[in-house]
Amino acid sequence: MKALLRHLFHPWFGPRRSLPRPRLRLGLEALEERSVPAVYYWIGPPGGADWNTGAYWQNPITHTTGTVPGAGDYATFGDPGTDGPCTVSGTVTVDRVTMTGQYAGTLTVGPGASLAATSLFHQNGTLALEGGAVASNNNFYVYGTVTATPDGAGTSSTLTAGAGLWLQGPSLTVLGGTAAAPGLLLASPSISTSDEIFVGDGGGAAGALGIAGSLTVGLTSAVNVYQGSFVGFTAAGPASTFTVMGNLNLHGATIATDTALQLAVGGGTLNSLAGAGNLDVIDGDVNDLGTVNVGSASGGVSALQVSEALTVASAGELALYESCNLSVAGGLAGVPLLLEGRVDLYGATLTSYVEVWLNGGTLVTHGGASGAADTINAGPGFTALNAGSIQFVGLLHTLQLSGEYNQAAQGSLGMRVAADGSNDRLEVGGMAALGGTITVTLLGTPTLGTTWDLITTTGGIVPGTFFATRNLPSGFTDSIIGGIYTVAF
Repeated sequence: MKALLRHLFHPWFGPRRSLPRPRLRLGLEALEERSVPAVYYWIGPPGGADWNTGAYWQNPITHTTGTVPGAGDYATFGDPGTDGPCTVSGTVTVDRVTMTGQYAGTLTVGPGASLAATSLFHQNGTLALEGGAVASNNNFYVYGTVTATPDGAGTSSTLTAGAGLWLQGPSLTVLGGTAAAPGLLLASPSISTSDEIFVGDGGGAAGALGIAGSLTVGLTSAVNVYQGSFVGFTAAGPASTFTVMGNLNLHGATIATDTALQLAVGGGTLNSLAGAGNLDVIDGDVNDLGTVNVGSASGGVSALQVSEALTVASAGELALYESCNLSVAGGLAGVPLLLEGRVDLYGATLTSYVEVWLNGGTLVTHGGASGAADTINAGPGFTALNAGSIQFVGLLHTLQLSGEYNQAAQGSLGMRVAADGSNDRLEVGGMAALGGTITVTLLGTPTLGTTWDLITTTGGIVPGTFFATRNLPSGFTDSIIGGIYTVAF
C-alpha cells in the first residue's frame, strides 16, 4: 500500500529534485567587413619610372614589392622611400597621395593621364602637369612647386579639389595655353593661395590660367601675369568671389572674370606695371579697398582697362603714374566711376566712359615730373560731392577735364598761385557749376595788380553758381569773367 501511495504521489512526498536548467549556446556574430588601407612607398630609381611599375612600390611593414597602389590604398613619396621621379601615364585612383617634405623629386602627370585621390592629396617636391589631370575629392594641399603646360593637342592640365585647394608652396608656374584652352585649370569651391603664381615667365613665354571657383590671393602672395598672358574665371558660379589680399601684377596681360574683383583693405594691391593691362569684368565690378597702381614711380608706360564699374572705396587708393592711362567703361548699366578713397595722378590720364563721381574721396593731382598736365576724360562729366576734394600738389600744373564739372555744396578745391603770375589751372572742356569751397594758397610775394586765371571753361560757368566759401590770401579778390574764374591781388 505504501509503495502504491509513493508511486501515485511522489512529487509531494518524495525527495525534492532540482529541475534541469536550459543551457546557453555560445556563438560568433559576423561583423561588417572593413578593409585597412595599405600603405606603399615609392622607391623608384634616380632616372625615374612609371607609376604602374610594381617593382618600385614597397610595403613598409612587410618590405615586399610588386604591388601598385590602387583604390583604397595610400601612395607615399619620400622618406623612407627615394627621391626618384615618377610619371603617371594612365588612369590612377588611390585613397590618399602624400608627397612628404622629404621628397625632392618630381611627380609628372603626362598628356591624357589622371591621378585622383579619394580622401586627400598632400604635395611637396614638384608636381609637373603636362596636359594631365590631378584631383582630390576632398582637400588638396600644395606645399611644393607646381608647373603646368598643355599637351601637344592643346588639352589643359587641371588641378581639382572637391573641398578646398590650398596653394601654399613656393610657386605655381603656367606656360602655354589660350583663353579657350588654358595651360592650367584650377577647379575648387575655394581656392586660396599664399605662394607666388606666375602666368607666363616674363621672358616672352606666355601662359593662360583658368579658374573655376572662388580665388583668394593671400596677404603674402602675388599673382604675376606677363605680357600676352591670360587669367580667366572660366566656369565661376554666381557665388564665386575673387579677393586679392596680396598683389595682383599685370604686365600687359588680361584678367577676365565673371565675378567681382575685390582688393582687400590694407593689403590688396593691383599693379599694372608694363604694357596695356586689361580687366574684363564680365559680371560684377572692381571694388578697390586696397590699392590700384597703374605704372610706377620708377617709370615705364602702362595702361589698365576696366570693362565694368570701378569703385575706389573709402579705404582704397588709386595711383596713375606719368604717361600712364586708366580706362573705365562702366559696363552696360553705365555705373559711374566712384572715387570714395584717395586718387593720385602723376602726369597721367584717367578716361571714363561714364560719369566720374568724387564721392567723398580725395583727388590729388601731382602733374608730371616736369609739370606735365593731368587729364581726366570724364565722358558725361565730373562731379565732386559729399565732401569730395581736389588738391593740387607738386609743381604748378594743369588738370584737364574733358567733360562738364560740377562742384557740389560739400565739395572743395585747393589751388596755388605764385608771385610771378603762374598758377595751377583747372581746364574744363564744358560747362562748370561752382559750389562748396575753394582755397587758394599764395607762393611768394606778388606784385600789386597781378591776376591769375584758375578755372577756364569752354561752355561757361552756370549762371547763379559760385563758391559758397572762398578762402583767399590776404588782399585778394575773385571774380567770374566770360566763363573764367579769376583771382587778383
